[in-house]
Amino acid sequence: VYPVWAGYDYNGDGIMDVLASTGNDGNNTGPKRIFCLDGTDGEVIWDTDTDGPNFACLGVSDFTGDDLPDAIGGSSTNDESTGKVYGIDGSDGSVAWTYTTGGSSVWALEQLDDIDGDGIKDVIAGDFQGNYYLLDASAGSMINSGTAGTSIFIRFERLDDVNGNGHADIAFAYSGSNAIVADGLDGSNIWLSPLADKCWNIDKLPDISGDGLSDLIAGTLFSSNFCYFLDGSTGGTIHSFNYGEPVDAIGAIPDINGDWSWEMVTGGRNGKLTCSSSGPADESLTAAFNADVTTGPIPLTIQFTDLSTGGASAWEWDFENDGIIDATVQDPQHTYPESGLYSVSLTVSDGVESSTVLKEDYISAMDPVQIQEYHDQNVLMAHPN
Repeated sequence: VYPVWAGYDYNGDGIMDVLASTGNDGNNTGPKRIFCLDGTDGEVIWDTDTDGPNFACLGVSDFTGDDLPDAIGGSSTNDESTGKVYGIDGSDGSVAWTYTTGGSSVWALEQLDDIDGDGIKDVIAGDFQGNYYLLDASAGSMINSGTAGTSIFIRFERLDDVNGNGHADIAFAYSGSNAIVADGLDGSNIWLSPLADKCWNIDKLPDISGDGLSDLIAGTLFSSNFCYFLDGSTGGTIHSFNYGEPVDAIGAIPDINGDWSWEMVTGGRNGKLTCSSSGPADESLTAAFNADVTTGPIPLTIQFTDLSTGGASAWEWDFENDGIIDATVQDPQHTYPESGLYSVSLTVSDGVESSTVLKEDYISAMDPVQIQEYHDQNVLMAHPN
C-alpha cells in the first residue's frame, strides 16, 4: 500500500472515506488497484484495476458531471517503464480517462483551480523524469507542462495564490536541491530557493510570515540534512536548522507552545522525531556534534556528525585540539593513527556569528591488544594490560 488519502465522502453517509493505492510484487500477483474504502468500517466501496503498480491517489472535485467527488491515480505500466495518470469516476471506480507521461512512474498529484475556463477544477501530475503536467480534469488532456530537470517528483503541495493571479499555486517535493513553487495557472516558476540538499519532504504551513498567505516547511536528505520554514510568497528562509540525519517525513501541526504559530513535526531516518516551533524562538547559533564511536584500538576511524543549530553554513573541525583545522566539511571522518586521549573542537559560522564547542578527552585511541603464548609455561600475556 502506497499513499492513502481521506477527504471526501464517496458513499453518502456523511463520513469521509479513504482512498488507497496499491502496487505489484515480484511475481506480478500484486493487487494493482486503487481502492475506495468506507471510512467507518474499511469495507470496499469500489476498486479500480489498473494492471500496473499504483503509487499515488487523490480525491478531486467532480469532473464527470454527477455532482459527486471523483479521484485520480498515479501509476505505472506493469514493467514500470511508463507513467500513467488515471481519472476515476468517484461513483463506481470506472476509469474516465488515462494520460501517459514521459517518465516511468507518477507519484505526485494535486488539485488545481479551473485553469482552462470550463468550470471544472483541473489537476497536476509529476513523473520520475522531472516532468510535470497540468491536465484538463474533464478529459485528461494536457493544458501545459514543465520540467524540474532530471529529477524524481515525490509529491505536490497546494498553497494559496502566492503571486496574486487568482489561482492556487503548487510546491514541489522532489530529488532536486531547490525549493520550488510553480504557478498553478500555467506551471511557470514563481520562485526557486536553494536548499542544503534534496527537497524530499514538504508541507503547507498557515501564514507565519505575516503576509496573510500560506508558507512552507521543507526537509532535505542525502548528505546535508536540514529543516526549513520558508516564506511561501518569496521562498526566503524564515528559520532553518541542521537536523543531523536524513529527513524522511515532515508535517505541520497547530500551535502547542502558546506562541500563536504553527509547528513542524519531523521524522529522521535514524529514528529521531521532533517538534519545532515556527514562532519566536532562540535561533542563536550553537555548535554541537557527536561521534559514532569514542573509544577503540588504533588505527581508530571515527565518523563525526554536526548537530549544530541556528543555521550554520561553515564548519571548522580540530580533531586534536592543537589549533590546526583538520576538516571543513559538515560531517567528516577522521582516523587517529596513534594511541592517546584526544580533545575535539568544532567551530561553526553562519557568515555573521560563530560558535565553538570543545569536548575534552572525548576520544580514547588505544594500542591494539596482542596475545603471546608461552606453551612450555602454559601462560597467556596480553599487552597492553
